[in-house]
Amino acid sequence: MAELLQKLKDELKLSPDLEEKLSSMINNFQSLDSTEKAEFLQNARETLRESLTTYRGGMTAINFWRFTQSYSLLITAIILVTFILVFFGYKLYKSLVEREQKREMKRLQRQMKKKK
Repeated sequence: MAELLQKLKDELKLSPDLEEKLSSMINNFQSLDSTEKAEFLQNARETLRESLTTYRGGMTAINFWRFTQSYSLLITAIILVTFILVFFGYKLYKSLVEREQKREMKRLQRQMKKKK
């Protein structure tokens, strides 16, 4: 156990407070008899399992994938609608500009005819 604590110290750069807590926990664990050790390990596993489940919020990988797919579908739809609106907006702008240019050309032609 002391080797495990030393390895954790070396690899993880533990804070002094955490080192002290871990060393006291290891000392307490070593002072337990075999039935208490087995009970402690079982409780530790259950606690870890429960904390991981609550950390994930109970969301499984399948639920997460469905959640992600629904948002990706929504984002795709929004992008598609945006592109369609931009396309038709551009076409409308282009036709209005062309119409204005034709009017200007006709006005210039009329002025040229009047001058002759």
